[in-house]
Amino acid sequence: MIIASNVALSYGKRVIFKDVNIKFTPGNCYGLIGANGSGKSTFLKILSGEIDSTAGDVLVTPGQRISVLKQDQFAFDRPPPCDRCNRIRLTADGMLKPCLHSDEEIRLDFNRLEESLRAAILAKPRRGGACTARAMAQIGG
Repeated sequence: MIIASNVALSYGKRVIFKDVNIKFTPGNCYGLIGANGSGKSTFLKILSGEIDSTAGDVLVTPGQRISVLKQDQFAFDRPPPCDRCNRIRLTADGMLKPCLHSDEEIRLDFNRLEESLRAAILAKPRRGGACTARAMAQIGG
């Protein structure tokens, strides 16, 4: 069982919600509805313990746990970002990978990408000869 008692959250003077009292009992299915930005996800984060409320308490029956599926719909479509700088990069072979942290390594990777583009342009000069020449001139070829 999960009990939210007098839960409130505010950021400065902006009150997101206050005096929330609810008891989630076993065997029931609950839905949380509301307008965009009304605090639905934030309330769930408070219930799960991800963030703290400004006031009130959340009690979970001892021995029980709360599991959360994050709202990030792209979480499995890209690699996790780099632990050091929280970025990802596009490699010359079109793969997304954590960043390299070094300007020299990034420059070398960019050069490999540039070489791949040149090779692709040179390999398919069938149409648009003028366009191919302009593209090559723009990348220094």
